[in-house]
Amino acid sequence: MGSKSLNIMPVKADNYLDLAYQQRGEKPTSMMAMIAQAGQMLNKLDKILADIDADGGLLDLGQSLLRNSNATVRSAKHSLEELKTELSGVIGKGDSLTLQANKLVSESSEPLQNTLAMAPETMNRVNSTLDSLRALSTNLNRQAQALSEGSGSAGKLLSEDELYEKLLESIKNLDALIGDIKKNPRKYIKFSLF
Repeated sequence: MGSKSLNIMPVKADNYLDLAYQQRGEKPTSMMAMIAQAGQMLNKLDKILADIDADGGLLDLGQSLLRNSNATVRSAKHSLEELKTELSGVIGKGDSLTLQANKLVSESSEPLQNTLAMAPETMNRVNSTLDSLRALSTNLNRQAQALSEGSGSAGKLLSEDELYEKLLESIKNLDALIGDIKKNPRKYIKFSLF
């Protein structure tokens, strides 16, 4: 039980034991040490079992998980039934819509073909209109450039300050003349009766 011992265990191997070197073995475990280790293991096992069986332990969590999973399964089954009902309704509406679309296509087939036959002519008109708009845009760009460069009468009026000042002076003189005609109409207009 506590004495020293030597155990020689033959092993099948290709290599033989080299006796030139000092051989090292393992210290055998005594019976008391094994009983002490077994006692420690039993204590750990008791603690683990107590933790499993305690309130909020693994057993309680497992039972709670089973209850929750049962409720989840029932809820999922109910949701699947509702989904099945809704899906049946959607499929019914899809069938109805398909029938209506088929009816609409069959009823409007001839007008649709007529419209498609007219499409090339309409596209030619649209293209012609777009070409006209491009030409108009190009012309407007040229006119705007001429105005900004001061070409022509309107361009000179916009760009030359002296011409603008003279035009303002002429307008003031015209306003003064009209005012004088209103004050003294006899000075400018003579009436004679035969």
